[in-house]
Amino acid sequence: MLNVGTKNMNDKNHKWDLFISHASEDQKRFVRPLSKALDSLGVSVWYAEFSLSPGDSLSKSIDKGLSGSRFGLVILSKYFINKAWPQYELRGLVAREIEEDKVIIPVWLGITKEEVLKFSPTLADKVAIGTDNSSALDVAIQVLKIVRPDLYKKHPRSQLEKIANGEALKEMQIELNKIQIELNDAKKELSEFQCPYCGAPVIGMIPAPADPEQDHW
Repeated sequence: MLNVGTKNMNDKNHKWDLFISHASEDQKRFVRPLSKALDSLGVSVWYAEFSLSPGDSLSKSIDKGLSGSRFGLVILSKYFINKAWPQYELRGLVAREIEEDKVIIPVWLGITKEEVLKFSPTLADKVAIGTDNSSALDVAIQVLKIVRPDLYKKHPRSQLEKIANGEALKEMQIELNKIQIELNDAKKELSEFQCPYCGAPVIGMIPAPADPEQDHW
């Protein structure tokens, strides 16, 4: 399994690979499963639900996430274009993109090109990830290819899908449980063997014989 929090690829100036900008209405149905899948794949994510703690300053925390992330994933939806905070985040990402290379990765969630064009001609001109025929897991793998190509290349698509939805972890746990059972069975079998001279169990043997004639295990 890929570990969450893997160091950003060749980047010491950013703490996170990805900042996720979204409307709260899209959180349960799409953004939360997307974020969990990205986490499982090894992408370090700044996502409000995971990154904010009670008492944190919202504006300061968001600014920290915006400046500390290599990319900004913007989940454009009908809710997004009508809310203040997501647009605040978007302005921060746009300001960065003026000075840097590609920063913004748009995802269109239940929204048309006409609606995006009306909201932001600049965003409408960007190649976006669509969700009409893609699940949150599919989008996560597409995002992985962009932000962490090093991790994307390590596994075939089928394995990435297992990692993203947690199947790989479940399979690993099953294998570990099998190994533990086999070890316990082996210990039980070994405990039945005893030294013919002193009766000590072989499982408790010492490195060297205890007597000069080397009669013991």
